[in-house]
Amino acid sequence: FLLLATYFVGSKLYGKITGALAASILSLSSTFLQASHFARPDIILAAIAMLAFGVVLIALERNKWWAHILAGLLISLSLDIHQNAILFFLAFAILYISFYRTKLLRYQGTWLFLIGAVIGIIYFIFINVSPYLSTYKLSLSNTHIVPLLSLNPLTLLKSVRDEVGRYHFYENGLDFVLIGMSVVYLLVRRLKADWSILLFAGSVFTGFVLLIGNKNDVYAILLYPFLMIMVAETLLSLTRDSEGFAKQRVITFALLFLFVFNGA
Repeated sequence: FLLLATYFVGSKLYGKITGALAASILSLSSTFLQASHFARPDIILAAIAMLAFGVVLIALERNKWWAHILAGLLISLSLDIHQNAILFFLAFAILYISFYRTKLLRYQGTWLFLIGAVIGIIYFIFINVSPYLSTYKLSLSNTHIVPLLSLNPLTLLKSVRDEVGRYHFYENGLDFVLIGMSVVYLLVRRLKADWSILLFAGSVFTGFVLLIGNKNDVYAILLYPFLMIMVAETLLSLTRDSEGFAKQRVITFALLFLFVFNGA
């Protein structure tokens, strides 16, 4: 399901070829293989978050009332999967603010998204919180320390370093270079689609740095599919924009092959 959702979003942003390449790269990555074989809910949350992101793109671009409601409902219901869904909810809020700007509260889409979110939150409270209130309070008291609350710059810098380490970039230098290159390329190009995925993924990454003290690599799957869409689009753009420069195309395809081989 995550691979289909990745294809859906990649196709929505950049076209079917990018969506197919992103899903293919993701399917061969060690991050996906690990998450798909662990008995953990993270990959399910990743799939729902990716689907919700695609629905938000439809909602904002076409102003479909049902898409606004569905997006809010999906991400709030995903609290039932894992509480890391809060980070995606905050990222969606930033995306709406960026799109509507000063007219945020005037647009119907904002309120429709909130209606969907409230419905999901009410469901979550009645099903998961109210019946087990004492147990829920205990589970909250045992969570990891929030880096932001330390108010210590060194702690936040350590959180940034550990967050990068979550993706094993220190061990897999090629992954780090290609993903970093893709982020820089999209930042420089600054198409509307580039801005949407960069803002969303950047917001989620920042949320993990500031709010999540647990740096276990099992959470890497939550953001990795978005990174694969960036890599796929960057590599394909380099081949399309080369306009006959055979050497550039050979290098790009070589990078793609090495990246897939390194990840697999």
